[in-house]
Amino acid sequence: MQSIRTIIIDDEPLARRGMQQLVSSRPELQLVGTFPSAAEAEKFMKTNRVDFILLDIEMPGLNGMDFALNTAGEAAIVFTTAYTEYVSESYEVNAVDYLVKPIESARFARAVERVVRALDRIPAERITVKADRRIVNIDVAGIMMVEGVKDYVKLHLADKNVTTRLTIKRMERLLPADTFLRIHKSFIVNISKIESYDGKSVELAGKRLPIGQSYRQGVILRLGQEFPCSNAVESD
Repeated sequence: MQSIRTIIIDDEPLARRGMQQLVSSRPELQLVGTFPSAAEAEKFMKTNRVDFILLDIEMPGLNGMDFALNTAGEAAIVFTTAYTEYVSESYEVNAVDYLVKPIESARFARAVERVVRALDRIPAERITVKADRRIVNIDVAGIMMVEGVKDYVKLHLADKNVTTRLTIKRMERLLPADTFLRIHKSFIVNISKIESYDGKSVELAGKRLPIGQSYRQGVILRLGQEFPCSNAVESD
């Protein structure tokens, strides 16, 4: 099963640590960030894919409810709060669940099960898109890269390109994260198709694609794990 990229937003350090322990107990969750404020999390989400947000409500600055409204549809949200009076408002932002602190592990497990169902984390082997007024079935493994162009994306396949009206952010959510990597605000690449890379670009299918500055650290780390260098012995 594809890991669910998870972040925690809570202004209380003890609460964040407690949530981290709960997240670490669930193998389907991958913790990719913890934040003391919604504003910091919002900045992170501009350049990083997030599937699931554990979100406190009463925080200084941007509160959790307003943050949920600002990011509606971008990730599954479970509120984690000491207050019960916001339950009705949570329905208005389509929250998956509402947990009242202190949170027991069994109750947290039920919330995660709801998130899994909401996200439907079954890895897709094919995706279906509409292109040129036709419904097109595409083998995910055959996608070499995705290029974002405003409100459209161009899927580069081995023998053709398919353009469809989807955002690159939406396409990033559709494609399996263990196979595809966002390297730039305009490019997602199939890791298995990469021929070479350095700190500034990747090359595949004869094309050199830039690595965006805000993506660079994560991209280089991931590619270093995927393609460990074999010539470890240094010459004299």
